[in-house]
This record gives sequence, C-alpha cells and structure tokens, in this order.
Amino acid sequence: MVESISVREKTTVGIVMQVLSNGDAIDLTDVDYVRLDMIDSSGKVYRYSSDDSPVYIVITTPTTGTITFTPPNSTIFLYSRSPYKLYINIFETSSTSYSVPETENVEIKVLREF
Repeated sequence: MVESISVREKTTVGIVMQVLSNGDAIDLTDVDYVRLDMIDSSGKVYRYSSDDSPVYIVITTPTTGTITFTPPNSTIFLYSRSPYKLYINIFETSSTSYSVPETENVEIKVLREF
C-alpha cells in the first residue's frame, strides 16, 4: 500500500488503496475476503471486512490488488485521532490469512476540517 494517505476530517468519501507486498500488487482474485484494520493515535482499533454487512471495504480490481474503503460515518476520521495506522489482512480461506504491509509506516493522515 502507499505509505501515506491524506483525507479531510469527517470524510465519508471512498478511499482507494492498492494492496502491495514488497512493492508488488497482490492478486486478490481468489481470496475469500480482505479485512482492513486501522489503529488511531489513541490505540482504538477499527475493523472492516469485505465479508461484512453492510460492506465498507470492497475489492474493486482484484488483479491489481485495488480495494476501496468507504467510511461508514463522519466520526471515523477525526484530526484529533490522526494518524491511523493501516493493516490489510488477506483471508485466502476463512481460517488461513496473512497481513500486509511488511512495515509499520502505512497510515492515513487526517487534515483539519475547514
């Protein structure tokens, strides 16, 4: 994934990300589902899965590892909780998974609302 994504505070607009491993796109064609784990600066964990209902994370282009996360409401991204560390868990089956990225520095930075 890209190393840093910037969004405006209180956004509910979809955020497009590419899931990478060592700089290469991960083909998500045959995966069962993906889960986005975000941790805000206070340590609160947010989890969203492409297997949830309603769906907030969608595999938009599987062959290029592209996913889109649409925040469920305007209270998810707040400037006071920035930055949010990102992790993608790829479930090949319901019980077999692995996590990317390999580094700890992938994050969403939240810009103040004007």
